[in-house]
Amino acid sequence: MVYEALLPEGIRMDMTVRELMEYDRQFFEKKRGQFRAISFMSAAFILVFAGGCIWLALSWRRAVAFGSPTIAGLQFLGCILILQFGVGWIVGFLTESWHSEVFFWSDLYLASADWLAIGGPTLSSGIVFLILSWVLDYGRRIKEEQALTI
Repeated sequence: MVYEALLPEGIRMDMTVRELMEYDRQFFEKKRGQFRAISFMSAAFILVFAGGCIWLALSWRRAVAFGSPTIAGLQFLGCILILQFGVGWIVGFLTESWHSEVFFWSDLYLASADWLAIGGPTLSSGIVFLILSWVLDYGRRIKEEQALTI
């Protein structure tokens, strides 16, 4: 049949559910290191992002809205989000392509389209944080200029 050519290596049409579950278990056992690395990177990102948010909140609490700690915090969060999107896209692409022996360009398109749909808000949030930091920096410079004016 035509459909059997589309099945991943090791999967047959006549396999039982128990055989498929065993195949899944073996697949995840083989990829355990990759899943641990992805989990570690995700946890590290969450901790770094939370630290950046606390840093930003503390600088806002000190009423230094146009101060350099606030601007640096926003730039840090923006860069972290954009970096997380880029690293996530690369890791997502590699894990998509590692599981198949035959790699098609359509796989690249589908993997990147899926990740853009999933990670798009992360990228756009990073860009918004960077733009906000630039706006606050511009406001800080205007405030400093105005303080020098009599």
